[in-house]
Amino acid sequence: MFYEQMMVQVPGKKDNIDEEKMCTGCQYHRKDFAYRYCLYTECPYVKGHKTFRKEAYEIGSK
Repeated sequence: MFYEQMMVQVPGKKDNIDEEKMCTGCQYHRKDFAYRYCLYTECPYVKGHKTFRKEAYEIGSK
């Protein structure tokens, strides 16, 4: 499923990766974290993908 979603991404768009589809089965996925959904700030499998939730980006931009 990971590769299928990677193939339909639009280059340059930040919110392409859907947490529920890609990260739910990952060993580093943390559903209970407040501002990100992974143990790491950058996904260890997708280089350059930040794991912060959309709410964290909105709070940080204020």
